[in-house]
Amino acid sequence: MTVLHIIVLLFIFGIPVIFALQPLFGAKFDLPSDVHYNLESLKRRKRILYQRIKELELEYGLGLIPEAEFSAIRSELKQKVSVIMAELSQKK
Repeated sequence: MTVLHIIVLLFIFGIPVIFALQPLFGAKFDLPSDVHYNLESLKRRKRILYQRIKELELEYGLGLIPEAEFSAIRSELKQKVSVIMAELSQKK
């Protein structure tokens, strides 16, 4: 085996092993329990929730979802949107 073969084997097998084991030996840190979302993240979540409400209304209109389930899911989504809007108004 030549030196070039050894170097190639190290690249092929050694580097992936190092990347796989690195988190085990790296510095450990804890995230805060109450992560505050930045403004863009909140806006993105609001848009996603509005999109989910539109899709839910479409599914209900097509008769794919019973009325009780539709009302419960829609209320939950609207509640989440109102919480996000309150957070947005506090951050502005």
